[in-house]
Amino acid sequence: MLKGKLYYFVIFGLILSLFLTSCGKKYIGYGVILWNKDSNGIQNGEIVRVRQQSNIRKTYLIEKNDEELEVGLGFLRFFGKRGDAESFARGYSEYINTFAFSLNNGLPIREEPKANAKRIYRLRKGEVIKVISRGEKKEAVGAYENYWYDVLTEDGHEGYCYGQFLRVFQTKGNPVEMVKRLMAEDPVLNSILEKTWRPEYFKEMLEENKFDLNKFRMDIGFFPNRDEKVIKLVTDKYSLVFRYTGVDKIGENRYLFKGSDLRVTVYGKDKIAIFYNLEGKNVSGVYVSVKEDIQKVIQGEIERRDAIYESLLERGKQMSSRFYGNIILSDNRRFVWQNPGKLKGRIIPGEAGDTGVVDFNYYLSEKIAKDYDGVITFYFDGVPRDRGVDFLYRTVNNGLRLVYVDRNNIENLIVKGTSVPPVILYFSYTEQTE
Repeated sequence: MLKGKLYYFVIFGLILSLFLTSCGKKYIGYGVILWNKDSNGIQNGEIVRVRQQSNIRKTYLIEKNDEELEVGLGFLRFFGKRGDAESFARGYSEYINTFAFSLNNGLPIREEPKANAKRIYRLRKGEVIKVISRGEKKEAVGAYENYWYDVLTEDGHEGYCYGQFLRVFQTKGNPVEMVKRLMAEDPVLNSILEKTWRPEYFKEMLEENKFDLNKFRMDIGFFPNRDEKVIKLVTDKYSLVFRYTGVDKIGENRYLFKGSDLRVTVYGKDKIAIFYNLEGKNVSGVYVSVKEDIQKVIQGEIERRDAIYESLLERGKQMSSRFYGNIILSDNRRFVWQNPGKLKGRIIPGEAGDTGVVDFNYYLSEKIAKDYDGVITFYFDGVPRDRGVDFLYRTVNNGLRLVYVDRNNIENLIVKGTSVPPVILYFSYTEQTE
């Protein structure tokens, strides 16, 4: 009888144990921390287990190292399955340290990423928000073009904010302190120091699609280095380095770089004027910020010129003239000009050798475009680059007609006419390419 009772007690104990075990900790799902403002060891982007949700307290109860913590509903993205939480966390990883603040009072947060969507919140100037994600591409809103950001406010409102009047930044520290520091900065001065600036003629050449590669170069420009407090200026004639100890604002959008003679005035978002001293003379220049990929533009122009040269090579590599010698063209735009006769010392510099390179720097004016194929320049070895010899050219029958161009007839890379009386050379092809 005793054994039977003992048996039942054992069975009952096992059942009770299983029951108590089954009534242990339960979880309703998983969450990804969007923005943790408390110093409790939880990181933005971290995946946590969610015990329960309280709509009254507007919190989630989560578990961290066997400790229960509360997180506001808006600051955690909830998922029923861990795999879904992991997938979101991977996408969110690039934004875990991304914040922003409003540059204006009343900047709206909307229900959808649309300018006419319902407004759910208005930001104060300097109010910090957490960036959750960003649209894939910029969108036009009125005269502006910027991204839509999925954002979270400090009190848990989530929506979409247009980026035109947001300052987006990265920090692993306290974003509120970071905003205070950023707001104390001068945005106009920042615009000077955070961009690469090019001479104004870069913009003009880009607009006209006509390039002087002697002046349109990657190394030419106004290059600030904020960290080292150095600004490098490179022109087509000289380069200077301005080292400064600080910056004083000396007027409306005017700045003096202390420790140097450099002064800068800002004219709008993408234009500045610089003032400095060179060999005892005051010098100034206008510089702009350009969006185009300069290296890509240069490469395209080189390819255009190579194509012109190849078209000449296809007609023949060797040309001869009774009075002006022989011209032999070879790869890489190299040439040999043998026995140029009376041209030497008159049109061709007297110190020039027989060899050099050809280029196609200039363009035809509308007035003469119907009469010529283009403009070819011969740069002789041993002669400064600015003393190249320019000719209008036209392929005729079995030859090439060259008409000398004086530099006085070239304006803004465009040949307006020829010398008077014109100096005309005619060369016949003596060797045809296959």
